[in-house]
Parts: sequence; C-alpha cells; structure tokens
Amino acid sequence: MRKTMKKLKASIPNQIKVPTYTPTLRWVFQCFEGINIVQYTDDYDYEKIHIDGLMELRERIVNYIGGATLHYYKMEKVP
Repeated sequence: MRKTMKKLKASIPNQIKVPTYTPTLRWVFQCFEGINIVQYTDDYDYEKIHIDGLMELRERIVNYIGGATLHYYKMEKVP
C-alpha cells in the first residue's frame, strides 16, 4: 500500500485528520471498522452480497492495497 501511495504521491488522513503518506497498519485496520457484509436472497432466489459502509476513503485504501483485496470488496482497479 505504501509503495502505491508513494508512486501516486497520495495520502490519507491520519487520526487527527493530517495527511500522511505512511499510514500504520493499525490505522488502516481502524479505518475499516464499520464495514459490514450483508448477504440476502432476492425475489428470484439469487443470493446477493452487499458491502455496507464503503466510503470514499475506504475505497481509496482498497485501491492502494490492490490485488485480491479489490476482489474481496467487489471493486475494480481505478487508474
């Protein structure tokens, strides 16, 4: 994640809302608190999965991590 952030010259806000280019893993994990996976069956008996709580910051972090993480969160790589 840090390698991608460095390449893109990207930052995320830290605990006190100051941009950081080298977030700790603990902080990244804390940013993901509040994400829920909701499974349900629609009217046609198809099982659906919805990921609730993905906000813009969390989507950016997933994009910086890349790889299989994009698949887990049902996202596509953003250039």
